[in-house]
Amino acid sequence: MLPALLPQFELDVLVVRDEIRPLVVRVCEGAGVDLGDMLLIDTMGFRSRGSATDPSAWRRLLIVEETMLMAPECPQCGSLHVADARYQVNTESQSIATRGTTLEQALPSTVKLRQDRCPVGPEDWLVSLGTERDPS
Repeated sequence: MLPALLPQFELDVLVVRDEIRPLVVRVCEGAGVDLGDMLLIDTMGFRSRGSATDPSAWRRLLIVEETMLMAPECPQCGSLHVADARYQVNTESQSIATRGTTLEQALPSTVKLRQDRCPVGPEDWLVSLGTERDPS
């Protein structure tokens, strides 16, 4: 199904679990789907993450290429964590900049910085996407 879906969308990034990456590449190559212009990211874990078919096993990852921002979704609080050590957050302008650079990105109106903190990453800024995830 993936080789049939990929050509229908203009994707910049494809993120897959490390254990299925070889299968994705093999299936796409076999179907003649070119992955060459896409940034391919595989994720790895140090513990079992559950079945890929189980929606609760999926996590979102916010990627903003302009600022090199990667903010993973927290399984405990459900927000996206922005590491304070790597990113400068401006709550007034609702923007994020990569520390040590001039790269800054205003957040879309659907993305909200939260003022609370999470025990998983107490120094992290929390981001809410303003949309509920489809459980299916």
